Amino acid sequence: MKDLSISLANSSDEDLFRDLLPLFDQMYGEFKAMGIMLNPAADAAQRWTSSIRKTLGRFGTLALARKDDLLVGFAHAALSMPPDYLMAGKTGVITHVFVMPELRGEGIAGLLVTRLESWLREQNVRSVELQVLKGNSNGITFWEKSGYSAELIQYRKFFREE
Repeated sequence: MKDLSISLANSSDEDLFRDLLPLFDQMYGEFKAMGIMLNPAADAAQRWTSSIRKTLGRFGTLALARKDDLLVGFAHAALSMPPDYLMAGKTGVITHVFVMPELRGEGIAGLLVTRLESWLREQNVRSVELQVLKGNSNGITFWEKSGYSAELIQYRKFFREE
């Protein structure tokens, strides 16, 4: 794609983390429409970016898609160590993938995920896991086409409203 670049974030890039906030908020707005049951805090984007900045390069990575120098998508992955009795070894966890709606279908998400998977391979992970909202049919199709297989179904029950 012309004028598209995929790169990994640097934790010292203040402008990047400022530009990331509205995309994160937009992603969670879409999650709400797809049935997410949890309601993020008003400052969820700020909290999330603050938490991942501390781990970039060591325990996590953030892939960025820019088109004409405008941030149009991002994807995040982190390292995890499941209990040793599962014999899973070091595992990668893709936590978020988002591309601006008007650019979906152009292969940007696939490029972001490929960059995450390259980083995860460099970290010697044995497998990669992720979660998809059940109402995200496009996401489910994307992950299946990307070689991922459904493994579990997550349920949630609230005891009280906050």
